[in-house]
Amino acid sequence: MSRRWIPFLTLVPVLLVIGSFFLPSHSDSFDLNQFGQIPVLHDGRVKPLDTVARAELLALRGKQSLSHSGTQYSPMQWLLEVAVHPEITDGMPLFVVRNSSVLGMLGQRTESKPFLTFKELLPFLDKIEQEADLATQTEPKDRNGYQREMISLKNNLVSYTRLKNTFKPEGVAHFEQYTARYMDRVPAARHQLEAHPADFIQTTESVEAVADIMVIFKQLHYISRAALFRTCPPLEAGTPWRTQGDGYLIMLKVPTPNPAAPLITTMIAAYETQNPQQFNMAVEEYRSLLDAQFSSPMHKVKFEHWINQSQIFYVALVLYLMVAITIFIGWLMESPLINRVAVWGLIWGFGIHTIAILSRMWILGRPPVTNLYTSAVFVGWVAIALGLILERVYKNGVGAMVSGVIGFSTLIIAHHLSLQGDTMEMMQAVLDSNFWLATHVVTICIGYGATFLAGFLALVYVLRGVFTRGLDSATRANIIRMIYAILCFALLFSLIGTVLGGIWADQSWGRFWGWDPKENGAMIIVLWNAAILHSRWGGLVRERGLIAMALFGNIVTSFSWFGVNMLGIGLHSYGFMDQAFLGLVAFVFSQLFLIWLAYLPPQFWRSNKG
Repeated sequence: MSRRWIPFLTLVPVLLVIGSFFLPSHSDSFDLNQFGQIPVLHDGRVKPLDTVARAELLALRGKQSLSHSGTQYSPMQWLLEVAVHPEITDGMPLFVVRNSSVLGMLGQRTESKPFLTFKELLPFLDKIEQEADLATQTEPKDRNGYQREMISLKNNLVSYTRLKNTFKPEGVAHFEQYTARYMDRVPAARHQLEAHPADFIQTTESVEAVADIMVIFKQLHYISRAALFRTCPPLEAGTPWRTQGDGYLIMLKVPTPNPAAPLITTMIAAYETQNPQQFNMAVEEYRSLLDAQFSSPMHKVKFEHWINQSQIFYVALVLYLMVAITIFIGWLMESPLINRVAVWGLIWGFGIHTIAILSRMWILGRPPVTNLYTSAVFVGWVAIALGLILERVYKNGVGAMVSGVIGFSTLIIAHHLSLQGDTMEMMQAVLDSNFWLATHVVTICIGYGATFLAGFLALVYVLRGVFTRGLDSATRANIIRMIYAILCFALLFSLIGTVLGGIWADQSWGRFWGWDPKENGAMIIVLWNAAILHSRWGGLVRERGLIAMALFGNIVTSFSWFGVNMLGIGLHSYGFMDQAFLGLVAFVFSQLFLIWLAYLPPQFWRSNKG
């Protein structure tokens, strides 16, 4: 096979994986794809309805899909079922409870499944609220697992209840008939009031109209206050986003409702009566209205919906895993062709990864790193970019192997971080300041990625040396050169990033350095990388000493990246995750084990035998 066909052949699995996400996932004819592109205002950001559905399902259940009673629900199906048939979704296993004390309080056996239904939690709502309120009186850093679980459970229950009352009041069937009567009664009543203000309330017709309007008004007012997000965009200049209820209530002041409100009500009613034709017509009419009067924001909304559908980071994750496995097979078979195929797979994965990062930057109008999730995505991207450069120079598969492993690992971390909800949420106040912050965060993450790359190159050195015969003298020398070059790069960017952080802190907080745990962690990375290089320059360590120190750099960097957030103190303690603690501990012990392997006597290294 000619080598020139390799890039095109490696592109085939990429296209197949991406294409699989666009296959119809439902047997019905409701156009849920177009419905998912409807813009809403949620958590201070305009986003497609599909993003809200995915984020809420992720926050509740930890997955973007749900299987119940033999039916597989997509995020949009689930959202519509919550709005139309809450009595069904109340019986779905949605709420994750893993703390044994919380399960005991809820009357559940600790060995039962962690997914509970709203119906199972219903008798304990008052108790959950009381326990959560008590827990909030404790400082976040002092809360135990039971208290954090209670607060999380209460927040999820509140979000779910608000979601049930966003489009229409829970338990009210045929709500479109109420709103139609409201739209018919209010203009006539307003006209009567304007024409006869003195005796308006004295006529029987006026009294009946006001009474009827007040009944519906109470329902609209309720969903106006309870709604989880705003569904009615500002189609006229100077008007704000409104909830579904407010979209109708403005008729008390103006002749017509927000045009979005009746169209969305029609969609919900059509889904309730299982009328796909009416549903699709309402969606199409609304989409035409948005394209005409809300065209500029719709470009980003549509693009974000495409990003959601394509699962672009998942595609890159799969490719990185395939690259690592393929290179391992190529080493076993000593096949340069297999390694070349893997490198092209890595290039495609890196290209997809890059497109995803640039897409998020365009949608948010922000730099690539805004929270822990994006830091994981960007740190992996940096390591892969440097790994590709190493592969271009040395062509031995080591750079590609390490890139594949780091890319897969960081995107797995990002996936777990995404379980907290929408990954494009508004930035933390401490992170939304000025130019110096953006450059500091990006630069320091480049330092993270480079330091991790050096550590994972050391990992390959140890594993190949101890368990295989593939660590010959040439490979050994090349890996040492790679580590040395990457550590120089890591030291430069870690130092620059730390200094830029001080400049930002001076402008934002009035001091350049405050011995904050995050600042200390960043400085420790700088000092450790400098210690490795100086130890090598001064002859204090040889090859295996350099390898052991590079591996320990993984521990130092992981602590600065995640560990300081777990301390719960300092100005940088944002994005905390309980679940990350065990993972961090496991990672630290794995690196200590590799350091122990690095110092095994030479006779125990398989590469030294024979």
